[in-house]
Amino acid sequence: MAIVYFNPADTINDYLDNIVIADAIRQTNSAGRIDKTMDSAGKSRQYIDQSRLINLYSRAIDLEPEKKDIYEVRIKEISTSIRILADLEEKYRAGDYKVVIKGYSELLKKPRLNSDYSNSDYYLGRAKCFDKMGQLTTSYNEQVEYYNEAIHDYAKSYEYDPNNMETIRCQADLYRRMNRNVDHILSK
Repeated sequence: MAIVYFNPADTINDYLDNIVIADAIRQTNSAGRIDKTMDSAGKSRQYIDQSRLINLYSRAIDLEPEKKDIYEVRIKEISTSIRILADLEEKYRAGDYKVVIKGYSELLKKPRLNSDYSNSDYYLGRAKCFDKMGQLTTSYNEQVEYYNEAIHDYAKSYEYDPNNMETIRCQADLYRRMNRNVDHILSK
């Protein structure tokens, strides 16, 4: 044991002010959105986290009934987003790309019901379908057409949410596969 003088500038040895940083994979952002770059187990955890958000909003209504209208809108938005994205993601995994494109296109026709975050996700989902269809076709002309549609939708997704990491990653991957890296850099 030693007696030392207290130095307020010494924060390295002061364990009382340490902040725990949570694992980013287990978090949703402030809008309750799911990070789609993770595996299905991670997505499942985040769907559960979103359902917890709904429970927290319900508790907030109990504590502040005068703000019920505000919180109920957010609960409805989260619930709708979870249901829609899960259904379309399931169809995407099954390879039903044209049906998924149609589903996202229908959602995008209702802009007053969509937030910027949901629009970003809808454009991203549709772009991923076009991208996948471009990868699977044997026709060069169809591939170019699908890839151009994907590029357009990735750009729209980024426009609505520039922090959507999956959009950025998928768009960069497509430009790389098309050998258009410089175009990608210039598009930002």
